[in-house]
Amino acid sequence: MLLIMFTSSHHLTLAMSLLAGAWSARTTLAVTCHRDQLVDMKQCAQALASIVYDKPENTLDRVSTKFSKLSGNCTITVVNYNKEVVTKQQIEAAYKSISGQCSPNSGSAPLFNTVLLETQNYVPNTGFYLPHPLTCGLDGNRPLTVDKDCQDAYNSIPVDRQGRLLGDKGQPAPSTVKTSKTCTVAIFTTDESPLIAKKTEIDRVVSKSIKECKGKVRGSRRLLEHLKSLNTKNLIKQSGLTVLAQGGSGNNGLTMVTVKSSQPFGG
Repeated sequence: MLLIMFTSSHHLTLAMSLLAGAWSARTTLAVTCHRDQLVDMKQCAQALASIVYDKPENTLDRVSTKFSKLSGNCTITVVNYNKEVVTKQQIEAAYKSISGQCSPNSGSAPLFNTVLLETQNYVPNTGFYLPHPLTCGLDGNRPLTVDKDCQDAYNSIPVDRQGRLLGDKGQPAPSTVKTSKTCTVAIFTTDESPLIAKKTEIDRVVSKSIKECKGKVRGSRRLLEHLKSLNTKNLIKQSGLTVLAQGGSGNNGLTMVTVKSSQPFGG
């Protein structure tokens, strides 16, 4: 009887050790430091604290694949292409590893599988956007759009029974793009989460863009420089762009509404 108890206890201890080892292996992070890039760790900590989690589990939502948070000049980016279950504890552990091994430089750490956390000094091409009112004139070298074409393009965007925006195939999607003659209207989320905005919530945004964006330059210089530096196909040479804080199903993404010329340069 004593032998059985000892054996069971021994197996339990061994099992606990194996589990602890597995957890340790999963959270032992291969940190890469960016020696040419300085960051303010206080600002990075503030960016980290602004990440929104699902409650009460304290996990990232499982509808977005990538998002960024900015504080001062520090950007924190989380990549989760397979939409894994990621806890606040794991995010904070990854950040702690980066700050502990890289400070005052930026760095990156894979949490596990395809999940990555990275700190960066803010530069225009980091892919972070701020909520921002209408900005015009980002494709001043293209032919002007025709108002009716833009309205027709927008009107052709499908919705579900609740009036929520749908993708080009009539299903929930992270983006919807429609073109009518001279004009293209594109609406999409920055975190690739499905759109949940109702079309009635976007009507005024699109109408304002159609009315005001005729090649005029408006908006902050920093935003203009940032948007012109991007290579995302839906952002190149925008005529009018509005960045909304809501409209996507992800907790940490934004919604971009663009009204742009569909004509090539010199067309």
